[in-house]
Amino acid sequence: MITEELVNKVLDDLHYKSDSSGIPQDFESLVFFCKSLWDEIRKDNIIREKLSELEHIQWEHWSKSLGVLLSDILEDLRQNNINDAQHKIVEKLNSWEKDWIPYSELSEKIKDYDRIWADKVLEKLKN
Repeated sequence: MITEELVNKVLDDLHYKSDSSGIPQDFESLVFFCKSLWDEIRKDNIIREKLSELEHIQWEHWSKSLGVLLSDILEDLRQNNINDAQHKIVEKLNSWEKDWIPYSELSEKIKDYDRIWADKVLEKLKN
């Protein structure tokens, strides 16, 4: 999205002459301005797509692990093992609930799981 902040950043980076409205005074400057603005938008979009791809990978990882649990529960229900199914649900909810706290209050072990994904974000941003 083109914002005033982005336009001003490009203008500052270019250091070209403009009138008081910020509009380039000549065609060459206008073309250069538009190209620079497009480059900034493109960079933002590339980063956005890299992060979106990583977010999908993270969701896929999570949903597959949840899918295994749900499949086990479904099998228990098919076999009328209601107590086993309930136990698995309660066990998973309890394990999640203890970590529904601010990041700063998590144990280092749990923070390490989040750091794995943070490291993946950093790696995506480098490439």
